[in-house]
Amino acid sequence: GLAAVLPWHGGLWQMARREGWAPAAGPAVLDAERRALHTRLDLLAGRAFGLAADDVAWIVRGCDLPADRLRRRPPPACHSKGFWRIDRGLPPAERRPDRWLAAARAVERPAAGCHTACAE
Repeated sequence: GLAAVLPWHGGLWQMARREGWAPAAGPAVLDAERRALHTRLDLLAGRAFGLAADDVAWIVRGCDLPADRLRRRPPPACHSKGFWRIDRGLPPAERRPDRWLAAARAVERPAAGCHTACAE
């Protein structure tokens, strides 16, 4: 399933479902679903490596800059091959690195009575 992860792989998933070997839930085809799954995967991978929210903040530093500052060259505070390049045309809160950071912070500060955020 992880090999067919791009939006244009939808036809492969439809064929797999017809043939009975695709998961019942099917692929995430809506942008919102895919963004949510990317965020969850990023969070789980970070947690698997023991990354705290402060670690994630350091990794994604510079990703919260306005899109017009990220258009051509990386700002001085950003590494030339950094995560700031991902979704740089979107508003900061919608970018994958910023969603990962927000999720990491939410896990460290769970809502009252909620201690199982993304525990699977």
